[in-house]
Amino acid sequence: MKTLSEALNVLTPLAEIARFIDSNAEYQMLLAQELKRSSKDVRDLTIDEVLSAADIAIDQFDRARRTTGDDSAIAAADRYRKRERLNGGYVVLNGGVPTGWMEQLGEPQKWMPGVMAVGPDGSKWTARGGDEIAGAEDWVRNC
Repeated sequence: MKTLSEALNVLTPLAEIARFIDSNAEYQMLLAQELKRSSKDVRDLTIDEVLSAADIAIDQFDRARRTTGDDSAIAAADRYRKRERLNGGYVVLNGGVPTGWMEQLGEPQKWMPGVMAVGPDGSKWTARGGDEIAGAEDWVRNC
């Protein structure tokens, strides 16, 4: 029988993983895709199979965050609009990962400097100036 301390050592990381998954729609999508690759019903997967799929999804998630090129930002914004059923507007990406949406480009102080906004026409804007507490000062169009 496990002691309470041993049980908490197992449950605490699981709770942290659950919070991460719950707060990251992009990761949820990647994990779901990876789990579907199995020929088994998701309910029949072993813990090891789920953990393996989670590791692959984390690698994909990390790669997406490091990739901030023009095409990948536009593609990520398009996927986000489609998944969230949004028409137009600006998708905000932080580190290449969609983190929000706004109908019109404005109020830069609500966003951290360095985030990118992708418009419905593929235009890319970067929040600049300011700081993480006060937010950015303005949006600058990327060339």
